[in-house]
Amino acid sequence: MFLSQIIRPAGFTWYHGSPKKLKTLKPQQAKGFDEFENQKAIFLTDSKLQAALYSLGKSLKGKTIFALPPNKLLVIGNKRPKKGYIYEVMIKGKKGIWGQYSYYKPIKKFKKIEIDAKEYGKYITYLKNKEELFKICLKEKKRWLQKKGYCIPILNFYISKVDFYLPTILRFLNPKKGEWNWENKILNKYPLLKKQLKGVLNFNLREKIIRNFFKLNHKRKDSLLKLKKDSFKKRWEKIGEDFFMALSETMGIYFPKKMKLIKGNITLNPICLRNISNNSFDIYYKFKLDQMVAVSMHEIFHFLYFEKCKKVFSKIKPKCDNLLALHLSEIIPHIILNTNKFQRIIKYKHKTYKEYFKIKINGKNLILRIEDILKRSKNFEEFLVNADHFMFKNKKKIKKDLKD
Repeated sequence: MFLSQIIRPAGFTWYHGSPKKLKTLKPQQAKGFDEFENQKAIFLTDSKLQAALYSLGKSLKGKTIFALPPNKLLVIGNKRPKKGYIYEVMIKGKKGIWGQYSYYKPIKKFKKIEIDAKEYGKYITYLKNKEELFKICLKEKKRWLQKKGYCIPILNFYISKVDFYLPTILRFLNPKKGEWNWENKILNKYPLLKKQLKGVLNFNLREKIIRNFFKLNHKRKDSLLKLKKDSFKKRWEKIGEDFFMALSETMGIYFPKKMKLIKGNITLNPICLRNISNNSFDIYYKFKLDQMVAVSMHEIFHFLYFEKCKKVFSKIKPKCDNLLALHLSEIIPHIILNTNKFQRIIKYKHKTYKEYFKIKINGKNLILRIEDILKRSKNFEEFLVNADHFMFKNKKKIKKDLKD
């Protein structure tokens, strides 16, 4: 059973729209947003108008692009639909998140109604390009998301106070046993600090030198940090909403209201961290603008990813332990964000930790193995389950190679 579905009473009237004259309505494998929309089923609506507009829009398939916000068919270009068919049925069905219904067996008993596009002219709007279509659909989707308790987030940018990120730098420069050592990555960015720390073994003295260094540098770079923040904000605004929607569509989950505001903190720390609990992440001020955008995409990916995992693994128990699950969560963004869908938003080669590329499973590196699982999965939920099983099956090899 799907959590969002409800059974409607027998005898309820639904409508299926099609550009074809059909003798039997047959279940078809759909490819949509979420688990419900990826079923093999007959999809129906309780709105006769929506079914009519859908059938007219589908008649243009391959010749134009169409969308269907409430009571309006949007068409790119000047190609006019001619006619379509509505199939009126009375059956039991299951309801999806958008208010559509599904049925899983062929339907032979129905009332067929032929429709003429001329009668629906006031419900059809012709647009010049995809940009117009996107703006209208986005406005409608925002309204719908808010009504249903979801959102399209806003990413705001801040200059982090030095005291907020200093504890992280201190930890990275003095890693605990078992943690990855980031000392060289930080000190290579700050050769003067590296020189000041050379030969200093006393922990308290090292900490004092590090604190003084970053507090002084942060103060000196105040105007540069403000300039970088403003430039980054302008760059992000060009692609932000497009990215948020693409991410939701990919994972089959909308952003919850608690993620309405996401914070990007500009810091002097070259290691970019995230805080899932308060929807914030750090960005190194010296990154180029496209790299700052890419890092933001990666960190925001994690926020929605863990929401999706909570839903998927509330129904079934994951096989991976926390450490394996964490490694998997770092591999997946690299794969997803390098797909065509996200490369169209911003062309950028997203990276992940080089350690994962060194792990070979049956002669193929771990990244490519996970990518193969994605290609074979019909939706993101199935992918997560299959990837979890794969990581668990090969856990000894993965953990051994990461230690080495």
